[in-house]
Amino acid sequence: MANTVNNNNNNGNSAMSTTTTSSIATTAQCPEMVNEGNNIDSEEISPKIFKFFHRLAAEKGFKEYELITRPISEFGENSYGLVLQMTMKALTSNDLEIATSKELISIVKISPKHPARRAQMHVADFYAKEVLMYEQVFGEYRKLYEERLQALNYPNESLPFNVVPDMLYYSLEPNNEFIIFEDLSISGYKTNARMQMPTYNLVMETFRSVAQLHALSFVLQARKPQKFNALIAKIKEDLFIENMATVTVEFGKRYIKRARNLLLQDPKHQQKHIEILHKVEDNLCKILPDCVKGAKAAPYSVICHGDFWNNNVLYKYDINNQAVSAKLIDFQISRYSVPVLDLIHYLYTCTEKELRDKYFWEFMGAYYEALEKHLRFYDLDVNQIYPRSIFKQQLRDYGIYGFYIAAFSIPFFISNKNEIPDFDVVADAVKSISPSSSSSISTCSSLSSSDEELMEEYRMSNEMAHLPNEKCLEILDEYDMLTERTAPVFKKRMMGIVEDLIKYEMLDNILKL
Repeated sequence: MANTVNNNNNNGNSAMSTTTTSSIATTAQCPEMVNEGNNIDSEEISPKIFKFFHRLAAEKGFKEYELITRPISEFGENSYGLVLQMTMKALTSNDLEIATSKELISIVKISPKHPARRAQMHVADFYAKEVLMYEQVFGEYRKLYEERLQALNYPNESLPFNVVPDMLYYSLEPNNEFIIFEDLSISGYKTNARMQMPTYNLVMETFRSVAQLHALSFVLQARKPQKFNALIAKIKEDLFIENMATVTVEFGKRYIKRARNLLLQDPKHQQKHIEILHKVEDNLCKILPDCVKGAKAAPYSVICHGDFWNNNVLYKYDINNQAVSAKLIDFQISRYSVPVLDLIHYLYTCTEKELRDKYFWEFMGAYYEALEKHLRFYDLDVNQIYPRSIFKQQLRDYGIYGFYIAAFSIPFFISNKNEIPDFDVVADAVKSISPSSSSSISTCSSLSSSDEELMEEYRMSNEMAHLPNEKCLEILDEYDMLTERTAPVFKKRMMGIVEDLIKYEMLDNILKL
């Protein structure tokens, strides 16, 4: 299991899975750094990141080394920070070093520093949530697996929890958060390009992997209910809350309205589709918060991924270029909710209707069979834990969530990087129309500077949450994402989802409103 050691007032933590580490008493010297990306500002890289690599270099016998940094996410692909591949390359090593690799590669996720963007996007909360997922939730899943192995006397065939990368190190120091992960590309995993639609094979492997993620949540709930309840109490909903931020509401409504207006321009449009979109838009503030309330559907809710789309899945391929396994990344928006939210999020934001028409129920069957297999390994009966009838009913009851999340997401997914507005610029625009606070955070001797920074960030976030509607609409007009190229794509994708909502009987609840 991971061993965590606190460094520098609990702001830097190691989660190495194989060795116990000790505190670093001296400041690591900054190694030679080679920047393979012209847009990487070295000041964005926390000294604690260099400290981690300095300690790792000492463990591996590297006397002198260089760090090679390379951005691995394009502009607009990760709104919650900078994602780098950092390669530590030995220049000289100890004579006594035996068969140690001269190159170590990690993935480093670094939080954005822009104050308005941090406040608007709740950056500190999201980094804390991802650390919680890796350190506590996944830690409990691995304990369950080890305990099951012991109970079965270490069988030849087992099902380890292996659908996420290892977290190696992190810091949650306000304004300097970062997380370091193993680089899955070393094991042969790679992403599907952001604008490339997943194939049948990719969807099947994706659903099998998320089934294991959900199964372990069900197992933890069944085997250790107190621990499960303690964890879900910590996993707060950050986005779709009862008192949703005005800009979030207006953004979602804007693109639902755009879909409706594009449809109205089509002489072949059906009036029932127009009526459905009116209902969906008018009830956004009621339906979305209801969809993400896991307690409402307990005990048939799990700890979900929450941001389950194409770029958050990596695949390993065989010699025939067929995916044989999938791993999941980016758990900053994880939530306690019904399992089907992850499935319809992925299907409706990442796949074409033609693929769903052919394989929708086959995809659902693959998910349910994988879920059953993993539950059986822990001596649990899927028919008691998550009956198929409940699964299908949840698809009908919560399928509408897929349309809402598509309205929020597809404008980003279909845009080229030069068509996506700068997140910092948009955040500044939102802040410029927020009411000025009559009070500010006063310096208090009992608060550290990092505590004051965090309090100021929360204050700004509250200010920016509820803005005049007309001002929000002006900003959304200025930074509209649909272009002459993307508008037809958006219309096709959204209309395909509406047709699926009708086809799979996912509209009954909203039509009653």
